[in-house]
Amino acid sequence: MYPTDQALFVYQIGNEYAPDDPFGCETLSLTPVGKLIYQRQQRGQIWQQQTNVDPQLLETLKAALADAQAASGSQPLISPGASWVQIRWGDQTASVDYFQAQKLPGYAQIIQIMEVHVQAFRSAEKQLSYLQKIGQTLCLDLSFEGG
Repeated sequence: MYPTDQALFVYQIGNEYAPDDPFGCETLSLTPVGKLIYQRQQRGQIWQQQTNVDPQLLETLKAALADAQAASGSQPLISPGASWVQIRWGDQTASVDYFQAQKLPGYAQIIQIMEVHVQAFRSAEKQLSYLQKIGQTLCLDLSFEGG
């Protein structure tokens, strides 16, 4: 059994120092008990948030990753300057081009699922930043419906 406090699935996109990337490196880590951690690194600064999701999301991602591996046979080539995504399951890692992966079975599903969560965290971060600027506090519930 995998330790419940360690990430079993990790989705990472972007580059911390890329001048054309407005978000830097974004990482979503999911534990077996459904704890989803978002971390964004940009030019030395780090932002982190977390929420809980249905642990069944891991099974959905595992099935999509199996579909991706079966469909591609091997990892697609990544050209220089590509927007890459790194996906880790336990000790296995796949690196794929973001745009090419959206056309591949399995990878497209993983990207679609994880981008919903990335967008929710970005939105929450923007709201929190605004409230900090005006001196107010906020309690955010980042519960996600449907995984």
